[in-house]
Amino acid sequence: MNDNKRGEDEHVSINQQAREWVVRLDRDKSPETRAEFDEWFDASPEHRREFEWIEKIYAVGEHLKDSDEFGLKREADAPRPARSRHWLMWGTAAAAAVAVLMIAFGAGGAPLPGQSMSALAAEPLVTQRGEIRSFRLSDGTNATLDTDSRVEVSMTATERSLHLSQGRARFEVASDARPFRVRAGAGEVTASQGVLDVAYGDDQNITVRVISGEAKVGPIAPGPQAAPARPADQSEVLGYSVTDGRAVSVPPVVGANARQDWPSGWVQHRSIRLDQLVAQANRYSGKPIILDDNATAALIASGRFQINKTDVFVERIAESLKLRISYRDDGIHLRKR
Repeated sequence: MNDNKRGEDEHVSINQQAREWVVRLDRDKSPETRAEFDEWFDASPEHRREFEWIEKIYAVGEHLKDSDEFGLKREADAPRPARSRHWLMWGTAAAAAVAVLMIAFGAGGAPLPGQSMSALAAEPLVTQRGEIRSFRLSDGTNATLDTDSRVEVSMTATERSLHLSQGRARFEVASDARPFRVRAGAGEVTASQGVLDVAYGDDQNITVRVISGEAKVGPIAPGPQAAPARPADQSEVLGYSVTDGRAVSVPPVVGANARQDWPSGWVQHRSIRLDQLVAQANRYSGKPIILDDNATAALIASGRFQINKTDVFVERIAESLKLRISYRDDGIHLRKR
C-alpha cells in the first residue's frame, strides 16, 4: 500500500471511529465508557478535530425535539442536561439526532478520500491551517478545500452559488441544469460541469485553473470599461484582480503551482528555487521554515515533495540539498552545511 492510500484509509478510519463514538456516548453514559472515550479523544489532534466536527452535525438533530414530523415535543420547563468537556447528553431527541447524523454522512454516497462529509446548508466549509478536507455538496459536487480556506454555499432552485473568501478550493462540479458560480474577490467563475481550482494568491490576485470541462471568468458586476467574461479551459491558468476583477497575467511560477495536484498534499517540480518551495510548505506549517541566508534561498530543488507534512518535508529537502536543520523557538531554520 502506498503512502497516499494509507493516509486516506487512516482518515476514513478516524472519521468512522468518531461517528461511532457520537452514537455510543448517547447510548452509554457509564464512567467506563467516559474514560475510554477520553483516552481516544486525547490520543491525537485528528481525533479531537474529527469528533468536534461530527458533534456539530449531531447537534443539528436537537431542533427535532420540537418537530411535528418526529413528534418530539420538549416541555418548556424541563431542565437541560449538563454537558461536560466532550460529553454529549441529549434527551428525547437522541434517536432523531442519530438519524440526522447518519443521513448527513450517507447522503453523498461513498466517502471521498481524506475527511469527507455532506455539507449542511448555511454552514460554511472551513479548513484549519495544515488541513486539506473534502466535502460533498447537496447537488453531488465535491469541494476540496486547501489549508486555511473558507467557502460559503447557497443552493437555490435556480442557481448554485459559492463564495470562496480565503484560501484555495477544487470543485468537481456535478452536472445540473442550474449554473454553478464561484465568487472570489471581485470576480466569479461560472461553469455547468467539470473540475476547476480557484485560489487566492500571495499577490492578492485570484487564479483559476480549469482541469476538465469549460468555464467563464469575469468580474461580478462588470462596468462599461470592464472586459467581458473570458472563456477558460485546460490550456492556461487565468488570473484576475481581487479588488476589481480585471484580468491580470499569471507569472510562470504561479501557473506552475496552480497545476499541482495539491489535494494529495504533494507537489512536483522539475526546477524551483528553494525559497519559492518553502513558501508553499509554510502554508501548512505550524512553525515557519526559515532560510538563513540568500545562498540557501537561491538553491534549486527538484523532485516530489509532501509539503503538508512539515517534518517530512524538512528532512527530505535537507537531505537532498545537504542543509543543516536547526529547531528554534521562532521556527525551523535551514542553511547550507
